[in-house]
Amino acid sequence: MEFTEKQKQIINKTAGALIVLAPAGSGKTLTMSYKAKKLLESGYKEEEICVLTFSRQAKANMLKSIASTLNTHENHVKMNISTIHSLAYSAIRQNYEILGLRPNLEVLDADYLYMILDEIIEKNYPKLSTKESLIKALDKTIQEYKSNYLNKTKSLVDIFRSHYKLESPVVDVKTLVMEYRKI
Repeated sequence: MEFTEKQKQIINKTAGALIVLAPAGSGKTLTMSYKAKKLLESGYKEEEICVLTFSRQAKANMLKSIASTLNTHENHVKMNISTIHSLAYSAIRQNYEILGLRPNLEVLDADYLYMILDEIIEKNYPKLSTKESLIKALDKTIQEYKSNYLNKTKSLVDIFRSHYKLESPVVDVKTLVMEYRKI
């Protein structure tokens, strides 16, 4: 494999953290796979290496590439290969007390949000015929409310908790990342 000078610099840097941002198809995954191999050759243990990606698909591709580069099966790779959101979620779950959260934390994704909104509409507006348009309007209103009136630590979850007295401790993905930054 022939690497560019920049890719060689990335592979050969063995001290400290490193962020690699590049467009799709530029060789990030392969470069990071060889970097992981170089770190192992430099004396790092697999458990000491953390590789973060933005998506689950990128994580799966990274795991496959690293396993291939190390000539091993994916199940034998012990590095922490994770999405940014997954790492933040793990850190929050491990530090929920510090953050003032309950231990049975869940992530609020769009599908779960719509399910909650659907239940609220069903309960409060049973005669409404176009629930989907109301859900979208409510979602847009809440998002505008969040961006215009709430400070950084206030979240959609806080709105739901205070207005709808939810039983389940849920957290939206943006809050997940913001709470991680507090740790």
